[in-house]
Amino acid sequence: MSLLTKAGIKKLSELEIDVNKDWAAKEIKNLAAPAEANAAVRANAHLRAPDSTLLDGSTKAQVQDHAPQAHTLASHSTKAHAELTGVGPSDHHVRYDDSEAVAAAEAAGLALASGKNVKLVQALTSDHTWSGITAVMTAGENLAIGDAVYAKSDGKMWKADANAAATMPVVALATGTINADATGEFLLLGFMRDDSWAWTVGGLLYGHTTPGNPTQTAPSGSGDQVQVIGVAITAHILLFNPSYELVEIS
Repeated sequence: MSLLTKAGIKKLSELEIDVNKDWAAKEIKNLAAPAEANAAVRANAHLRAPDSTLLDGSTKAQVQDHAPQAHTLASHSTKAHAELTGVGPSDHHVRYDDSEAVAAAEAAGLALASGKNVKLVQALTSDHTWSGITAVMTAGENLAIGDAVYAKSDGKMWKADANAAATMPVVALATGTINADATGEFLLLGFMRDDSWAWTVGGLLYGHTTPGNPTQTAPSGSGDQVQVIGVAITAHILLFNPSYELVEIS
């Protein structure tokens, strides 16, 4: 026996309820006759959904417009973002904030599948920028961005000097101003831009006899240490990829 007085309805706003039928047996209570024409459900009606979740206090307008009650995504048959029509990127919750993402990556480590890669930015678009693999280390003296450094016996980074083997090889470039005895970011492999540079594109770069300065002129004095530390990609951008092999000029 149908509990409806109108067959073939396609939306809740068309619902008409026969108040003379046995609604209590269907677990629906507090039902009263419509207060106005086409008033489908009384404002304080209690309806039970197919999953037996009680929709308390739904108004007529909420029922007609399918205004959502509190629920979880897991209660939907459709869960994938791509399948949730009308949900834009700004509507999605943030899975991690930056600190949580870093912590999760550090805890899990980084494992690349076959064919995947870590991509460095070569086309740096502004002065004093860089992209690459870095390490946080301690400066032994005041350093500026682009200073080529070696690791001294005290474990700190000092300006490399190609005049002697004791102050070589170049192992990193300072990525910014780092004061003596302070920690800072050092570029171990990657690209760096400094608009004060005027490299010959494609030319090799060497450690310099002027402490800290990369150069495209190989040291040539007696006892000087020749070390290739990279190559010029543009007049203002170098690729830092040092060889640790030193050749001493006799």
